[in-house]
Amino acid sequence: MNKIKKIWLGISRRHALPKQFTKDYLLDCLNFWKDNGGYLDFHSTGDSRGVILRHDIDKDLDKAVRMAEIEAGILGDLNKALFEHGNHRICKATYFVLNTRTSGYWGSLEMDNALKYIQDLGHEIGWHNNAITEHIETGKDIQYCIKYPLDYLRALGLTITGTAAHGDRLCKKWGYLNYNVFGFKSAGWNYWDTHEYSLAQFGLEYEAYHVPFDGYLADCHHGWNVPSGHPERSLPEDWEGRIQVVIHPQNWRL
Repeated sequence: MNKIKKIWLGISRRHALPKQFTKDYLLDCLNFWKDNGGYLDFHSTGDSRGVILRHDIDKDLDKAVRMAEIEAGILGDLNKALFEHGNHRICKATYFVLNTRTSGYWGSLEMDNALKYIQDLGHEIGWHNNAITEHIETGKDIQYCIKYPLDYLRALGLTITGTAAHGDRLCKKWGYLNYNVFGFKSAGWNYWDTHEYSLAQFGLEYEAYHVPFDGYLADCHHGWNVPSGHPERSLPEDWEGRIQVVIHPQNWRL
């Protein structure tokens, strides 16, 4: 095999979407979780049992909208009359929106309308925190890097009470996690140890990684993050308590 072909195969394999991550498979997962434990949200009490469904919108806004519709039970044309009477809801999820150079959608009219629509479907909108990265890259004041995106989103009429740290490529290089800015620590990831702020200073109630949960399942380019044949079906049976499931819309064939 020549060198060029090897490089191309390496790139294409890393960015290929898992074959099983289809709309039908998503529906199977959603309905299984609904029937085996049910759903919670990030505001639920710590002794509750169920799945906390989280979506990090790193790139693909269109897929996030389609996923929100699927979760609301809208599989074809939007039928708000049926939805408003509660006949079609599958689950409520939380969508974390990213204001960074890599998202490709931040600040656009498309984003504004999409997020308001997702909230109107009954889902929660949160902020995907990349503040430390933005501060390092641009030199902007760290408080500005936190306050600006929250102010922008709230000005749209969105209710923003939660945040989830974004795992930017610079995090590994510099040894930090974006939630360090709120005083949360992790062994070996505390490069950022100054200018710590409280969530409450910015009208936030929770950081997703620091809401109590007993199990963690996340999608990725090659499948799920755990080496099990069908992790989406085994978790509710194997783990009692709260399970946080993280799904990135761009990884799915919707």
